Amino acid sequence: MYELLAALMLLLAIPQATPGQATGSIAGLVQAADTHIPVPDARVLISGPGVRDTTTADGSGRFSFPSLTPGVYRITIEKETFAYDVLGAPGVKVDAGKTMSVTFNLQRAGIIVGEVRDDRGNPRSGVPVTAIRKIDGGTTTQPGTQRTTNDLGEFRLDGLLEGEYVVLASPPSGGVRTVALMPTYYPATTDKTAANTVIVKAGETIGAVFITMVSAPAFEVTGVVVDEQGQPLPRILVVFVFSAVQTGAPTQGTLQVRVASLTTRADGTFRLTGLGPGTYRLTPLGTPGAPGIMTEIEMASAAVKGNNSTTKVDVRDANVSGVRIVMHPQP
Repeated sequence: MYELLAALMLLLAIPQATPGQATGSIAGLVQAADTHIPVPDARVLISGPGVRDTTTADGSGRFSFPSLTPGVYRITIEKETFAYDVLGAPGVKVDAGKTMSVTFNLQRAGIIVGEVRDDRGNPRSGVPVTAIRKIDGGTTTQPGTQRTTNDLGEFRLDGLLEGEYVVLASPPSGGVRTVALMPTYYPATTDKTAANTVIVKAGETIGAVFITMVSAPAFEVTGVVVDEQGQPLPRILVVFVFSAVQTGAPTQGTLQVRVASLTTRADGTFRLTGLGPGTYRLTPLGTPGAPGIMTEIEMASAAVKGNNSTTKVDVRDANVSGVRIVMHPQP
């Protein structure tokens, strides 16, 4: 998935400024934080009132965005082997008739390397692994810091800021019937507070982070989606949270989610399989008979925000049947 934050900013951008409107500009410099040497060829993304654009820094690390409508802009820098604090970066205020000069100091990126195995010692491929950074008041996940294990169960988390991290291996999607892999923190716990901390320094590679995923009996949830008159609704898209991790300070409310979806049958029923113990949020979407197509970002947003038809289901030590989701009209 493309970086969630950048994608959302693009979706929220508004139309371009009207011709003749007084504008300002941004003149920027990208340099290494440790040496203050310019960083050439960095990709620079800008989003704000009336603009969504990208450019590339020149050989001297310089870039510019002219003819900007006055307002506050968010700038993101991307460059291999460097890390940039997307979530903590302040906005750049542009005034009419003025050029705002800004310098961006890029930190050398840290790297975490390791492997994911199940409790029988077998390498697990296709497992999403996320580096969750500890900050004052909570934790946060920088966009783009999730990777998926290869066929040997190996992962490499790059582009990391300096700091303390907990590393999470999330369950892969599909193919589970009797045993479910649970969201597991390094080295082998489902309890975030019991996870080992990995300390990453700028430009440093931390190896040998081995995660043994915790398994649990797998269960299923069956039910039906109906309208307010109790009539079954066929071909309704149901998005459900497979695992959810709080990754932001309370004031940010940022969520890192892994979601999946299914479509109800002709009689409005559905069946979810391979679920480990936990609480699941099921959100029906779409129009009966024509659920439509949603992007991964739209699905993740729907799973996080829910709607007035969202239903919570607790899965503990047995299958759950008879779940009835009433789909209300959306405001």
